[in-house]
Amino acid sequence: MRAFATLLAGAALAAAAPLPALAQAAWPARPVTIVVPFAAGGVTDILARFYAQKLSTRTGVAFNVENRAGGNGTIGTDSVARSAPNGYTLGVFLDSNTIAPALFSKLGSDPIRDFAPISMMAVGQHIVVAHPRSGRTA
Repeated sequence: MRAFATLLAGAALAAAAPLPALAQAAWPARPVTIVVPFAAGGVTDILARFYAQKLSTRTGVAFNVENRAGGNGTIGTDSVARSAPNGYTLGVFLDSNTIAPALFSKLGSDPIRDFAPISMMAVGQHIVVAHPRSGRTA
């Protein structure tokens, strides 16, 4: 009888286990803000707007891009860190955001502690150029 009661209790717990997941609301249930910590019109802004449009179309919920330029990206980055941790404020980061602690003595956020990566948006290349008559070409 004791084994049957234990088995019955275990079955009841197993059946109830998925219930909290069923009670969660689908994401996104309201508009999402994507913070770009640089000025409008740059590559980062263009990429963010491209992804915002695709996500809006796919989910049926607005994804809005908000540019918060200044401080080599630290102003926008700090605004994302101060936002509610509910998934409705996302940030677009570059390598400059991750090396900021090595460049600035006081920051409002820490790239390791305050953020969780979601996805890589793009990979880019950088080159150094000079005028051909400058004598500084390879």
